[in-house]
Amino acid sequence: MRRKHYNPYQTAKPRRQSFGNYHSFNNSSWYHWSGRIGRLRFLSYQFLAIGMLLAIFAAINVLFKSLDDKILHIIMVACSVPALFYILIIYPARRLGDMEKSRWLTLLMFIPAVNVLFFIYLIIPRGRENTTSAGLPPRPNRWWHGLLALVLPLIVLLGMLMATDLPALQKYIKHAQTPQTSQPQAIPIPLKIEH
Repeated sequence: MRRKHYNPYQTAKPRRQSFGNYHSFNNSSWYHWSGRIGRLRFLSYQFLAIGMLLAIFAAINVLFKSLDDKILHIIMVACSVPALFYILIIYPARRLGDMEKSRWLTLLMFIPAVNVLFFIYLIIPRGRENTTSAGLPPRPNRWWHGLLALVLPLIVLLGMLMATDLPALQKYIKHAQTPQTSQPQAIPIPLKIEH
């Protein structure tokens, strides 16, 4: 049996790493226009982007509290409009690409009341399994996509409830803590005396 001669000065042969099926999925980043996106990833990205936008609003509100309210509102609108356009166009367009529908349907996101129905429409149907005109199938979801898609809507609902019910609760507590007399004060009634 012959042994292979080991040369310590020979360059090492690179080891090939198997990336599995890395190239069989759409690997575009979360901010790209091109590519496809699945339902769960669509939900998690939408809610994460909206949550970040609300956090920016809160930070602007805290930082610029000394400014006039009109100036503050102008700053908030100037910051939010590009981000809202991005959120309302990019993710639905990628989701429509996954369903093999026209990306022009994203314009429905700007019609009031229709946008809610369209958002539900984007969540319900499955995407195509194989390659479409929009590209390769979306990547498999990670655990945090499911967490974001389920937890963030609950946080939004909790925030809405707190925004509406907390002031009413504070008003009730303030009303309950004010001392009330147990008996109403008597009002003197003039008596008629007949002569």
